This record gives sequence, C-alpha cells and structure tokens, in this order.
Amino acid sequence: LEQVSHHPPITAFHSSFRSDCATERKGFAAFGHFRPKPSLRGFPFAGKVHIDVEGTRVFRVPIDTNESSSGSSPKRGTGLDAFEDYVTNYVGFEWLFFPTPRARTRAGEAHVVRCDATGLVAEIEHCGSRGTSVRGTVFSVTKKNDAVVNGGDGCHDKTPLYSLCGDVSSRVVAARVADDDEKKNDASFVVYDAKTSAVREATSVGFDAAFDLDPFIDPRGSRATWRAVTDAMGEAPPSWDAARRAKRRVEADERAARAARTAAHEPRLFERDEARDTWVLRADVAAAGTEPRRAPRSCS
Repeated sequence: LEQVSHHPPITAFHSSFRSDCATERKGFAAFGHFRPKPSLRGFPFAGKVHIDVEGTRVFRVPIDTNESSSGSSPKRGTGLDAFEDYVTNYVGFEWLFFPTPRARTRAGEAHVVRCDATGLVAEIEHCGSRGTSVRGTVFSVTKKNDAVVNGGDGCHDKTPLYSLCGDVSSRVVAARVADDDEKKNDASFVVYDAKTSAVREATSVGFDAAFDLDPFIDPRGSRATWRAVTDAMGEAPPSWDAARRAKRRVEADERAARAARTAAHEPRLFERDEARDTWVLRADVAAAGTEPRRAPRSCS
C-alpha cells in the first residue's frame, strides 16, 4: 500500500496469496488504486458525508490450463502462471452521524466487472435502504465487428447468462437466464454466503499484517508519522490541543520536505500502467519476490 499521489490523493495497493509456498505456486491477487472524494451533505442537520471512490481494482484468479474451456477464450499465462484478470470499479458509500454513527453502501450505484480473457461482464446494482441488497446480470460479450476497436457498446453483442439477486449481509444467488423449458431443469445456485465466508476467513487466515507497520519496518509509515497525534488523542481524557499541535507539525514538516525536493515525487513501490489504467508494482519490486516493506509472511 502506498500513496502514489498527494494532489489528488491516490493510493495504490497490491495483495497476493500463494497457495503453496514450497513450489511458489501463484495464487489469488488483488491490485489497483483508489481516490476517495468526500463531500459534506446536509450539515448540520442530516449529518452525512458522501464518499465517492474513483479508481480500478483488478482481481487476478489462478486457473487450471488442463481444464477444457468452451469456445476459444484466451487464457493468460501457462502452467503455474496461468490466470484471468477481473477488472472492476468502486461503489461509493456514506458516513452517517445521526442518530448513531454508521456507514452504508451508496444505493443506486453499479459495479461493473469484466474479464477480457473470457468475454464475461457483470453489471451489479446496490439497492435498499442499507445499500447491501444487490441485483444484476452476467453477460457474455462478443464484438459485432472485429475491425472496430473503440466503438462503444454499439459494437458489441451482450447475451445475458445469469441473473443475480440477494444481500451481501446474507446470501447472493445466481439463476441461469434461459427459456421456460431450460429453467425447469436448471436450478439456481449460491455464489456468495456471508456466514460461510466468515467461517472460512476465521479458520484460514493465520495472521494479519497491518498497513501501519512498526517504525523499524517502515520508518515513513503512518504509525511513525502520526504517533504524536494518536498518542495525544488516546490520553484519558484526550488532549485535543496537543493533537492539533502535533498535526500542524506533521503538515509543516511535509510542506518543508516538498519544497526542498528538486524533482517530482516518485513512488517507491508502484508505477503507472496506462494499458490497464491503474497502478501496479514496479517491475523490479515484483521480480524481487519479497515483501517490499519487510512485513512478516507465513507459509502455514
């Protein structure tokens, strides 16, 4: 995790999991960037903050190249390196302060997930008072004219394959989109179950490596930078004046460091990938094969 831009504030991230440490078999990975854009709504009466989130997320899923695939869908990589990339946007959320502080997903906004390797696209809308209800459709997308590269949706055929419906706090179900005769013999199936996912997470995650690492691991990390501020806020009672003074010192130090720079800011770990319109680990960092911030790892 690294803030690759301060104005505007953009954070890049990369998280990966190897299912077999002995053979370095590549597993699931998620990477991309996000830019939060908060705005106050209805103060002081409604007490609401809208957080619009811009950016791109890429979920890299390992695949078995020995399995047969329908059609001629291209697969990325071979052997242990085979994968498919599923690219998606973000959906914003709201912070509400009255009558009690809480957060909820912004209703009426859509997730769009696409995989160029398979030609699959999912369009999912959040709805309901809490924004946790979802409904959507999974499509198979094919080009009408291969000669047209950037013609928009008008140059593609979208065939609905599955409908999605449910709630992310309980269960989401998929049902095949088919005619009446096919529906009789094609039952729906669960694509997400909140209880099952919680149990799997609790039983499979050996430890968490927090983003705010100890200063000896990352001396420029958030914990070291903002320690005086958080210490003052953590006193009993909180010392707000001391926290404000410490915050001003951090900001003044950052402005002085920025003014002293003779070159543009260069991220330590990430580089821009224009083709995917996001940020990715630098080639030398990825090639090193080690955790760049020296966070603890586990092969359990």
